Amino acid sequence: ILSCDPTNVDAISQLMEKVFDDKTLRLSLVKKGKQRLEHYVWSNSADSLEAAFKRIIDPSSQHRDFSTNKFSPHLPLVSIVTPSFEQGRFIRRTIDSVLAQSYPNIEYIVVDGGSTDKTIEVLQSYGDKLNWISEPDNGQTDAINKGFESSKGSIRAYLNSDDVLLPDAVYTIVEYFQKHPNCDLIYGQANYIDEKDNVIGKYSTANYSFERLMHDCCVCQPATFWRSSLSDSIGPLNDKLEYAMDYEYWLRAACSGAGIHDIPTFLANSRIYPETKTLSAREAVYREIFQVCLTIGGYVSLSYVRGLWHYLCFEKGSGLPARLGQIPRFCHFASYCHHKWLNRKRYTPAFIRMVWQSRAKPRIRNILSRYRLLKSFKKARNVISPAIKPVAVSSVKRVKGVGHDNWMEDVCEIRLSKPYRQERLRIAGIAPIDMTVKVSSNGSDLGDFQLRSNQYEIIEFDLTFEKPQVIRFTFSGSFAKESGRRVSFLLQDTNLFLEQDLV
Repeated sequence: ILSCDPTNVDAISQLMEKVFDDKTLRLSLVKKGKQRLEHYVWSNSADSLEAAFKRIIDPSSQHRDFSTNKFSPHLPLVSIVTPSFEQGRFIRRTIDSVLAQSYPNIEYIVVDGGSTDKTIEVLQSYGDKLNWISEPDNGQTDAINKGFESSKGSIRAYLNSDDVLLPDAVYTIVEYFQKHPNCDLIYGQANYIDEKDNVIGKYSTANYSFERLMHDCCVCQPATFWRSSLSDSIGPLNDKLEYAMDYEYWLRAACSGAGIHDIPTFLANSRIYPETKTLSAREAVYREIFQVCLTIGGYVSLSYVRGLWHYLCFEKGSGLPARLGQIPRFCHFASYCHHKWLNRKRYTPAFIRMVWQSRAKPRIRNILSRYRLLKSFKKARNVISPAIKPVAVSSVKRVKGVGHDNWMEDVCEIRLSKPYRQERLRIAGIAPIDMTVKVSSNGSDLGDFQLRSNQYEIIEFDLTFEKPQVIRFTFSGSFAKESGRRVSFLLQDTNLFLEQDLV
């Protein structure tokens, strides 16, 4: 079998020439093609099409045949809890996504906080297909803990009343748990969706490590499942927290020595809209995250502090930080100082000695060595020629529209001072959805580039510098992150600027 990248025209043409020139290969492929054709039967195709129609008409027909050896004879009971309050416009889609799962042994519990909208009417319409209560409670965390207290499953998860599970999510995680007995908690991937269920981006997850989890929450809550034995070990969710109770739970599980695994499988959709709790109280969310990180991990990552100051300086739109944010590099400086203050308890005498021995002392030696080398170069330059020109592309004056998390907004500008020569410039990274990007310099078009969703793309263009330039990137699409900031492109490589050039 011959194969190649279907988007690579050169590779396709080379294979076509190879088939045309090699008669033996051509006859071999014809023979294999006829053998392969024997596996296709029209009746099988018709049966598959009929089964697809049945799945659409009757979601319950999606349940798999569990008589195979993929599971033990006694299927584990999976308990899923949905906390709800005044979510009548979304909760039916959430419930349907659980009841339509391809795994049959699910205990579903909805804990409503006494809603006055149409939530109760929706819950009553399902009859005995789910367990539910509606009474005043002390918030989302209290509702989740209340649901798990009455649950009986050996595997747990909670699904907020505006999120949805994908059809094979529970089947996938049960199969994984049975194949990996040392796994206590597992999380997959998820899409972001809007109020109308349109996919608007991909939830940012990453391979698990404790350091990565402290950097930011790489665990996607609606795509996370864990064993009940883990809850017996570390206890319920912290009901004193309002926003970061899930993040605190993942960190507590990690510190307990639990086996935490990640899989590259999409399990859920997380809904984003302006009224989402994490979008409507972002400053309070960051403060609570700081508290959780200091309590459990002992420090706060610089990425969180930068996120808070980016919000205060450029997104909140009011207050002193928003006015000071117009000063170049103020956001960077404020983040640095705040980060040092939050982690001040780490700077003990022993820690300072360690930093001096391992970092500062070698760095000072390096600076002195460079200084001596520089003096030598200056002497050599005076002897050889004073006319050697540097080869740097340019010096960056200002970068707008690129966050410290490397996400580019729908419009980004890089202001360059006068450089020395022509250079081929580039940005590279991943777009969450299909879109185009228009590149211009001082109003002159440099090209339009097509970007495919979730594919690593390299955008290169030539630019002859004759005067200071403003390079603008205009993306045709964007989506709102959990923080509410609209972003378009996850930057992974560039020769246009450095991290310290960010506003």
